[in-house]
Amino acid sequence: GTRLGYFLGQHGHHMAAEQVLRTSLAFSERASGWDHPNSADCARSLASGLRTGGNVEERRQLLYRSVAAFQVAFGEDHEHTLEAAIGLALLLAEAGESDRAEMLLKRVRSSLARGDRSHAPLGVALDNLGDLCDEAGKPADAEIYYRQALAIFERECGPTHRDTAVCLDRLAGALLAQNRRDEAEQTASRALDIWRQIRGEDDLDSAVSIISLGRAAVRFGDIARAREHYERALEIRERLLGTEHPDTARVRSVLDELATAAVDPTDAAALLRRAIVAEHRGDYVEAEGLFLQAYESGKAQDGLPELYSPRAAFRLAE
Repeated sequence: GTRLGYFLGQHGHHMAAEQVLRTSLAFSERASGWDHPNSADCARSLASGLRTGGNVEERRQLLYRSVAAFQVAFGEDHEHTLEAAIGLALLLAEAGESDRAEMLLKRVRSSLARGDRSHAPLGVALDNLGDLCDEAGKPADAEIYYRQALAIFERECGPTHRDTAVCLDRLAGALLAQNRRDEAEQTASRALDIWRQIRGEDDLDSAVSIISLGRAAVRFGDIARAREHYERALEIRERLLGTEHPDTARVRSVLDELATAAVDPTDAAALLRRAIVAEHRGDYVEAEGLFLQAYESGKAQDGLPELYSPRAAFRLAE
């Protein structure tokens, strides 16, 4: 039942998958008890299947049960226990409990570092830790975890594997958030090369790397090149997601802002206004780049002498 539910979920039949998994879990609990490994596996699979819209509290309870049952049956360092723990940590992060999620993932990392086993799950845990740091506004810490994960993925999965490309895209974002534009561009370019090898140029994952290149171009002040990247990403998303999809709309919004910037890229006040719009839109990387441009432009013109940092620019603009 668990395998059938997983198969159905992977092919988009989520309601059927949920029904199969609930039936399988109920049968396993009656036959073997809630703390049997088979029941724990069903509970973990059901929690994963409910991820697209299920009740967060129900998923939390299912994963807690799964972790506890696997720990009793196999020990805290067993791969099933650790996989369930990673799932629980991701749920905690989703529920806004980032500190608990980070603590749990660090315990998973310590367990995975012990013993003779494949290190790919350790790469996943490190990658997830990087995500938590990135979301918490700590890009330097995120970079450390991403680089550790990347080394594992390259060794365990290969230099052109999907997991390697995903990690490179995330690392590029962390580098860009630290204004390390050259490194970010090189990293995003490498990710894009991998996606094109694996799936071809016209792919949603390729679009993520292309957007990273566009953001790097904005940081360089190369608006024309940035527009080329964003236009390419927009073309891919419109064709694969549709013109009304939120991800498509976000790219179109950035292009509108870039069109405004092309009129006078040295106008510090205009750059500040665009930065505020980007900040309110939630595109913090883009906003930070605009703040930096405004700062540099203001210094060159002596028009904004009191600007000391991008955040000071934001306060002044308010």
